[in-house]
Amino acid sequence: MDRYVLQAFIDPSNQMPDEEAFSLLVRMMTVYDLQGHFLPEMPKLQMRLVSDPSLAGYATTCSVL
Repeated sequence: MDRYVLQAFIDPSNQMPDEEAFSLLVRMMTVYDLQGHFLPEMPKLQMRLVSDPSLAGYATTCSVL
């Protein structure tokens, strides 16, 4: 899976089919436990921001939360 992500950054002109891109997104969300970042209340994101003060400062500066 990481090979596909790396290839996308190395050669952005290499177009990935929609089905494969969506499948990669789903796998990344599962492997890296990102599902909670995209819920309305963003519980996982808030938990990560609380656990890392440098991220919390950045999020406040950028008006993310």
